Amino acid sequence: MCGRYSVAKPIAEVRARFKLGKQKPMAMAIPTYNAAPTQQLPVILQEQPNLLSLLAWGLRPNFGASTAPIFNARAETIAEKPTFKTLLGHFHCLVPASGYYEWQPQGRNRVPYFLHLPATDLFAMAGLYSLLQRPNGTLAGHFTIITVAAQGHAATIHDRMPLILPSPEAEATWLRLAAPDVLPFIAGLQAAPPALISHLAHPDVGKATAQGAYLSQPPPYIQTSIFDLL
Repeated sequence: MCGRYSVAKPIAEVRARFKLGKQKPMAMAIPTYNAAPTQQLPVILQEQPNLLSLLAWGLRPNFGASTAPIFNARAETIAEKPTFKTLLGHFHCLVPASGYYEWQPQGRNRVPYFLHLPATDLFAMAGLYSLLQRPNGTLAGHFTIITVAAQGHAATIHDRMPLILPSPEAEATWLRLAAPDVLPFIAGLQAAPPALISHLAHPDVGKATAQGAYLSQPPPYIQTSIFDLL
């Protein structure tokens, strides 16, 4: 699964990377080094492909439901489960990211790793979104990240990984796919998985309120001695 990720670039660089148009200033909390479920995060919507939109991470089937927000959607079942099936072909989104975190079981502990692409600071994960009407009549947007079986290096850390779109062309295709073409497209991406690399992340990443570039930096965490300054 994917339960934490990073967008380690300011809004201006995200807009430049995805060739987005100008828009009114938005209160977006990026850079963020610890994007977590329920947070309001930047995504690019199928219906507004030239803009950044701010949506809550985690689909909600309806506001009256007592179930937890759904922050991941398994690619194997998105064409079957009603929550996702109705979104295919109409409500696709790109989720900008610099990398994501995953926890590897080691004995009785779970150790966090930061996984990313070596050649780029920003890429897109494939997502789905919904717009629900609140009881007061206003609209609320929510998104989920599609996951697939982990492959390559990522599989040594966890059995799931986000569906990473490997190029701007793949990103554009995802935003215009018709529902019957979704599963063949995903299968094609899995035939050539991204060459992810990883390193240990700081344990604080498990705290949803923790922020800072140190979360995704590899150890050792350097402590400066006074003698290093002489």
